[in-house]
Amino acid sequence: MTGRKIYTDLELVENVITWQGEGAFTGEICLMLRFKKCNLHCKFCDTQPRTSGIIAHRCKFEELVKQSKHCNNNFILTGGEPTLYSDQIIDFIKYLSDLKIDYKITVETNGFQLKYLDDQLKEILSLDEKSKRIFYHFSPKFFDSDAGIKATMKIVKDVYQSNLILKIVAYDIDKQYSYTKKLLSELKDYKEKGISIFLMPESQVATEVLLRMPDLFPIAREFGCNISSRMHLIHDFY
Repeated sequence: MTGRKIYTDLELVENVITWQGEGAFTGEICLMLRFKKCNLHCKFCDTQPRTSGIIAHRCKFEELVKQSKHCNNNFILTGGEPTLYSDQIIDFIKYLSDLKIDYKITVETNGFQLKYLDDQLKEILSLDEKSKRIFYHFSPKFFDSDAGIKATMKIVKDVYQSNLILKIVAYDIDKQYSYTKKLLSELKDYKEKGISIFLMPESQVATEVLLRMPDLFPIAREFGCNISSRMHLIHDFY
């Protein structure tokens, strides 16, 4: 990390106390820190249309910590794609660690630069500290091809030992979820190693969650994985 700018703030479009709406920590109160830029342009994205007109602002680390006291210092880093801001995140986590407070950070990511972020965090946090405080919610995109599944599995292989949790949005509806099933089959060995897998419906509004969820129950049962609703869409909060 030598030779680069050291950050004392994060570039965000949102910093708001809310609840986690999906995945392993559904229902937890948290400070959601939303980054704007993304390296992908997914047609099913439920965030970009809502934040495209918002100008990013700089938030000082100390102000975010003050805000997080109202949610048990539980941070959700989301986007956009947080790993595009990896150096900012690394400095923020170092700042939190230096304060010696009890915090938790969940990074919601498409995996783009997750290995880089994970490797850098291994340099500044002990193994015990990292395993207790840092979690990755990896939501793979564009896995409806053999090349896409191969790329997804490469990310899993790189970071599966680092509190990796998969949130798979079953978006291949027109293909009867054939690639979702293929990906779940490829993940079998990692599931046996203890990785949690959550299957979720592709949806932008509550009605789509409710209509598509029944299709996922038999798939989740077949592959022995978890189901996650999308509480933030059903109850309209962010």
